Amino acid sequence: MATVGSYLYLAEKDFRAARNSKASKDYDVSGRLLEQAAEKSLKHYLHHHGDPTNPMDEKLLRSHKPYNIYTRCVDLGLTLALDVGEKSTLKSLGDWYYDTNYPNNNYTELTLPDIEEAEGVAEKIFTFVTKIFA
Repeated sequence: MATVGSYLYLAEKDFRAARNSKASKDYDVSGRLLEQAAEKSLKHYLHHHGDPTNPMDEKLLRSHKPYNIYTRCVDLGLTLALDVGEKSTLKSLGDWYYDTNYPNNNYTELTLPDIEEAEGVAEKIFTFVTKIFA
């Protein structure tokens, strides 16, 4: 079990809430929460394996771009391999954080297929990182 208040603990809560939002067909909320679950899972790895004196690592810990966090984690030794489609989905998740959360020209309505694809990637990341810290 993750330490209360850790990135992984918060990722687990976001992942559970994303599934509840999906069940109630609130796909935009589910998409944002899946982005957060993937992002916080990766930030947990970065927090423990990154360099706290490295400005890039500090910036990534405040970022909402899970793909960028993923690539840094891979540089730090994360062996989670995502295929091309999964990487594309992870990039899309970073856009969803803003495009489903704020009214703007890029506002996006998500669909069940969007959520199912994102859920698979977020679950893969969350499960992989959780096993590392078990």
